Amino acid sequence: REGLRKRANGRGVYVVGLTSERDLERRGGFRQTMQEKSAVPATRIVTRNIRRAGVKYGGVFGIDPEGKGFYIKRICYAGREPISLEEIYVPRPLLPELGDVDLTIFSLYDIYDFYGVKLSHAHQTLDLVTLDAKDARMLDVGAKQAVMLFECVSTDAEGRTVEFARTYTRGDKCSLRVNFQPTRASPS
Repeated sequence: REGLRKRANGRGVYVVGLTSERDLERRGGFRQTMQEKSAVPATRIVTRNIRRAGVKYGGVFGIDPEGKGFYIKRICYAGREPISLEEIYVPRPLLPELGDVDLTIFSLYDIYDFYGVKLSHAHQTLDLVTLDAKDARMLDVGAKQAVMLFECVSTDAEGRTVEFARTYTRGDKCSLRVNFQPTRASPS
């Protein structure tokens, strides 16, 4: 009744570990969110390279498809437990030295601040998906287990799209929170 155990059909009963709450009204980085929950955040970079934007990301960032962008794939941990797998795209002209920054020490928000990029708006969607076998192993989930997919497009104060992120988050390690306020009837 207290939610400390979870029954898995045919596999037994498991102790439920730490879950983090994600506030969908606030854009915050993984490190900040984990520290607020008194968890020890860590990241491991799986891939970091420079890629051609192509038609899709050229359109997202409003740059030429031949333009370059950084692609970062990383696993985010709370303690030693994998919580999410992130794929992040950033146009190279925005953060030209991103390839030289240790992203296990500095957050992207730290780097945006350093370059004077002021994030002002984000549009986020949520879906449920399954991962390919390799990504499922990295996130320590079953191949057929659904995870939450957050896709987020962030813009700066000047209206430029500065980041496109896909975050695959374990549903057993994260809960969601949204606050609604009643709408006021407009005067007729």
